[in-house]
Amino acid sequence: MHLGPIFSKDVFYTPPNYRKKLEELNFLCNENECATLLALGQLKQISAACVLVISDNKLINQPMLIAKELSQFIEKISKPVF
Repeated sequence: MHLGPIFSKDVFYTPPNYRKKLEELNFLCNENECATLLALGQLKQISAACVLVISDNKLINQPMLIAKELSQFIEKISKPVF
């Protein structure tokens, strides 16, 4: 389990040096789904947060995990959140 910064974005296409720049800035990963939620929270000045489980790693060509394989991680992170 890792804890750290995640780059949240709402774009599908990125510049060629995008991954390298994120690594230099010590981001663990990037995601698309929470970007809008976080932006709306900031805009409306209300608290917003996301808890994420990483399902695959494109840098090392790790295949995507299925729901059954991810369930153990979801169990671990859901206890402190709820």
